[in-house]
Amino acid sequence: MGSMYFPRRFLMGIGLLIALTACGAVTPAPPEPVEFIDPKGLFSVTYPGAFRRSDPKDSSLYAEQRAIPTTVYDAGRLAPTVAYSTILVTPLDDTLMDRFDPAGIVALFSNELKKRTKVLKEVPLTDPAQPGLSMTVEALQKGETSFTRIDYRATANYLFQVTLTTKSLEQLESPENQAFFTSFKLLPVSQ
Repeated sequence: MGSMYFPRRFLMGIGLLIALTACGAVTPAPPEPVEFIDPKGLFSVTYPGAFRRSDPKDSSLYAEQRAIPTTVYDAGRLAPTVAYSTILVTPLDDTLMDRFDPAGIVALFSNELKKRTKVLKEVPLTDPAQPGLSMTVEALQKGETSFTRIDYRATANYLFQVTLTTKSLEQLESPENQAFFTSFKLLPVSQ
């Protein structure tokens, strides 16, 4: 008999908490921001919450009719069905570095994007040590319109693409999601 008393009381407490939450009396705390430093020490970024750590994946970017090896840091959804982030890191080989300075690398890859999407906004990033460009684009993915901000940053050795995709422009431009971009920092080893 005594062993049943605790489970009933516990269940009553859970039921009360669910009822209070449903009535709006108890609001769950927002997820805590999570700082991520990539395993190679090239960059850090702070995810607003609901961060799902995943192993980097090998992929390719395409420019000038050739595949360029790229590492994809896929953090998954930042909040359920609201935002999806990816960071791509592309080491620049000698053939690219001989022909393009960092600003030219940004132009090369952003021009590839312009061929495939509708550009809504294009703003230069102002750090002179790391030429960059922020683009907001609209695209059709799996039959649904999506909105993505892509920040391109180039150093002498790497191209970084910081991306966030949402289902609406309002979500993309929310302060929380914009803070994701301002939190992105290149670490000294990547210079």
